[in-house]
Amino acid sequence: MAESQETRVTRLLKQIASANKVFDAWKDKFHLDRLENYYEGFQWSGVKEDDAATKYCINLVFAEIETTMPSLLFFKPKISMTVRPGREQALGTTSQAQAKLCEQTVQTFIDDPDVGFAVESGLGLRDTFFRFGVAEVGYTADWIDNPNAGKPVLKDGEDEPVLGTDRQPILQSSKILKPGTKESLYVKWIPARNFRVSLSERNRLETNDWVGYFEHHYVEDLKRNKAYKNTATLKATGTIASSMRTTEEGNDDNEKYHGMVKVWKVWDLRRNVRSVVAEGHPKFLLEDKPFTFLPFACLKFYERLGHFYPLPAVFNWLSPQDEKNEIREQQKVHRRRYNRRYLMRDNTIAPEELEKLESGEDGVYAKHTGAPGEQPLLPVPDAPLDGAVWRDLAAADQDFNQVAGSPSESRGIPQASTATQANIMNTRQQLRETSNRTKVEEWVSQIARLILMTIRESMAEEFWIQRNVDLSAESAPQDIARTALLWERITADKLGDIDLDVSVDLASLSPVTEDMQRALWNQVIALISNPAVAVQLANSDTLLRKTLALYGIKTETEIQEIRKACQALVQQMTAMAQAKQGEAGGGMPGIAPTAGVPGAPGMGGGGGLPAGIPA
Repeated sequence: MAESQETRVTRLLKQIASANKVFDAWKDKFHLDRLENYYEGFQWSGVKEDDAATKYCINLVFAEIETTMPSLLFFKPKISMTVRPGREQALGTTSQAQAKLCEQTVQTFIDDPDVGFAVESGLGLRDTFFRFGVAEVGYTADWIDNPNAGKPVLKDGEDEPVLGTDRQPILQSSKILKPGTKESLYVKWIPARNFRVSLSERNRLETNDWVGYFEHHYVEDLKRNKAYKNTATLKATGTIASSMRTTEEGNDDNEKYHGMVKVWKVWDLRRNVRSVVAEGHPKFLLEDKPFTFLPFACLKFYERLGHFYPLPAVFNWLSPQDEKNEIREQQKVHRRRYNRRYLMRDNTIAPEELEKLESGEDGVYAKHTGAPGEQPLLPVPDAPLDGAVWRDLAAADQDFNQVAGSPSESRGIPQASTATQANIMNTRQQLRETSNRTKVEEWVSQIARLILMTIRESMAEEFWIQRNVDLSAESAPQDIARTALLWERITADKLGDIDLDVSVDLASLSPVTEDMQRALWNQVIALISNPAVAVQLANSDTLLRKTLALYGIKTETEIQEIRKACQALVQQMTAMAQAKQGEAGGGMPGIAPTAGVPGAPGMGGGGGLPAGIPA
């Protein structure tokens, strides 16, 4: 006997409830609610709100995150796509053209502010410091029934039908876009607090039994959504939050979730189907809709063995942050409580003179009647502040720098005492930053791949893409001539179905990386300008590739261009050597001997090269 829909919904909600328990255990273990509070400056937990506002707080968590973020994702990334070797051999140059078209298409959507990549990816990256980052790539369009479905498509301004390749009229589709709307893609940040995986909780997202997240939607919006069914009896379950603040006029500042219902969107990775359910509603809003790929890209900095939910970066910053605040608060209290107090000898100061000291301005003096040299007022010494407080302050700074993995210099505070120490700390910081930057690069590449897959699968109408030309390529002049227009209308079928490797230029993510690469590139230019080195690199492919790889240059196009530069320099030196040899030997005008010159035709013994160039 087949299960009823109510039974299937109940079973799915039970699975979600079990996943919520695992998530809540992770949340409690790593104090996730405190992490964002610390970033926002609310760091005195267990203290009344009014009292906490007066306590000292130097927010190192905020400074560290805001310093690190630009080095990980600063500019809009530059996408690069290359064909996998197997398909490249099968399809030849056509595959390269398709790869370039796919690259430009994805770049166009990433640069489009309506897609929301810049904002949403930034939110996802920030969420990674407190939990983990999740970005969803989706497709949206408002399709309506076509009243002319089945009728021939007519040529513009004519009554003649448009013919297909089979010479038969092309018929209009059953669905058309609602007038005034268009197809579009979106990149959306999914808050990690809303995201769940199955009890399997494997590290890799796609290896779990199911994944999903919840959102709150207005009931009216769900009922208007034509993709959903069983919405007639749907009711709102959201209520006004009890913790909602009120304005001075007494009106509610916000009615959180009022008139809304909590909706779960679940992707079953065992059966490759997607379902949507609403809490408190006995039927599916969407059941078992097939999908071909998971539309999520997940970013985690620190994995936990055997667990999907990671180790939050900020968690290990809490203890040194608390220590820093407590020490500075102690110093502030000690400074503020110091009031000058005195002891007075009896019958040494007249009452009217004493009033001057009590209420007079700074610098006032009073007469006393004591013996010469006698002190009528003696200051009461204040309790000294233990020197350990100052030592602990430096230790707290060191502790925070160690767990955060960045020196004080990154936050604009000089710390290293010697240049050698500064270089060592800078090298270690770069290694750690490069690791996280590589993870961000892979995450952005995954988002770009999802954009391409979504376009291929969902886009039905023509859309505009921006064409661009790689000015460093050999074919740049021809490409510029062919790309007369910067924009072109294409359809998704032109993107093909070839397998592509998607990558992101790290320099486009951060100006820091760009500066580093510029410095390395200048070193390479200086290196190949050395005649002795240029000869060696021009004559040995192994030496050339090994040397350039150590400077981070591994792209085949760049390697070949540098090889040409070395060969051109060698030819220039050869010509100079031949000219000098001809002048010394009294050869015929315009003809220079070539013997003994490496790389020259008819190379043999004798001759020589300029000083400093190995023969």
